[in-house]
Amino acid sequence: MRIVGDVESSGVIKVEGTIEGAVRGARQVLLGRSGVIHGDVHAADAVVGGQVVGSIVASERVELQATATVEG
Repeated sequence: MRIVGDVESSGVIKVEGTIEGAVRGARQVLLGRSGVIHGDVHAADAVVGGQVVGSIVASERVELQATATVEG
């Protein structure tokens, strides 16, 4: 699945596809190995296993798994 545009949520967002836009306000962002986010991530908790092209801002925790790549 591919989403073009910003995503806002107060809950948990799990990404296995592609988001071309920012992810904001989530309690938790879970980015799977095959997941790609082209935009900034703003969440309380971020677990990254895929690719982020942008900044990651977390108020509580950022976990970068062995398969993660971050450019930004």
